[in-house]
Amino acid sequence: MSKYLNELGFMGWVGDHISTMVAGYAWPVVYTTLIISYVLIHYFFVSQTAQMLALFSVFLGVTIKAGVPPEMMAYMLLFATNFNAIITPQGSSANVIYTSGYIEAGEVYKIGGIVTLVNTMVFLTLGTA
Repeated sequence: MSKYLNELGFMGWVGDHISTMVAGYAWPVVYTTLIISYVLIHYFFVSQTAQMLALFSVFLGVTIKAGVPPEMMAYMLLFATNFNAIITPQGSSANVIYTSGYIEAGEVYKIGGIVTLVNTMVFLTLGTA
C-alpha cells in the first residue's frame, strides 16, 4: 500500500501539506513536532516497515526544507521507527507475546504507550544532544 500511495502522488501531497503547515517555524520546533507526529502516526500503520517506507522520505524532505540538520533528522526518524514498536499489538513482530495470551490488549496499549513516551522523551532530549 505504501508503494502505491507514493506512486499515486499521495505522499508528495502530504509532504507539501506538512511543509506549508511548518513554514516559518524555527527548525527545532519543526524537528520536535515532526518526530512526535511520526511516533503518533504509527497507530495508523500495521508495521514499522510500512510506516518507514511511506513517511521517512516525506518527513526528511520537509525537515531539510525547514533547515533541520539532515543527518540528525535521518537518525532520529530511524530511531523513532523502532522505539515505538511496542505501541500497539500489531506494531512489531516483537509483540508476539500479545498473541500468545500472556497479556491482554489493554495492557499492551498501556505499557506500550508508557514505553513509547519514555523513549520519545529520552531521544528528543539526550539523544538529540
